[in-house]
Amino acid sequence: MGRSGESGTFAENDGDASRADRRKHLRKINNSYWLCHGAYRSNARMVNGVVYDMPAAIGPVDVAVFGSILLHLRDPFLALENAARLTQETMIVSDLSPFGRFASRFRRNPRFMPNSAKPDGITDGWFRLPPLLVQEYLAILGFKYGNRTRPIYTIVARR
Repeated sequence: MGRSGESGTFAENDGDASRADRRKHLRKINNSYWLCHGAYRSNARMVNGVVYDMPAAIGPVDVAVFGSILLHLRDPFLALENAARLTQETMIVSDLSPFGRFASRFRRNPRFMPNSAKPDGITDGWFRLPPLLVQEYLAILGFKYGNRTRPIYTIVARR
């Protein structure tokens, strides 16, 4: 699923400029996906839409991948829940670890990023989610933790 549309939390910020920059950035990501898709003769399908409303018509999938998107969502658990509804085997979550290599091994609390005192600060995300919290989210959804984590962590959970 693409197009989160969730960032730009402050009314004072120039949303139009941010959206234009984000579209340009996403276009590059999509182009790289299609380049690799063709080069490796992939059979994978990409579905664009809203992570909070994934249509059942997509059908069951073997793998769902969340690549540094949860931090941009106001409700990351709902996004994971909707993907889990369709995912048969593996959920992969890669994201930035919010508290550094050592502390992120022990902390489970999300870090809320917007700050009304600093409206020009973090404007492209809502939460930084530590690996232990994402593991718990996935366990609640029926996926067991299957690999190690890193400061830029990837969680692979299987059903």
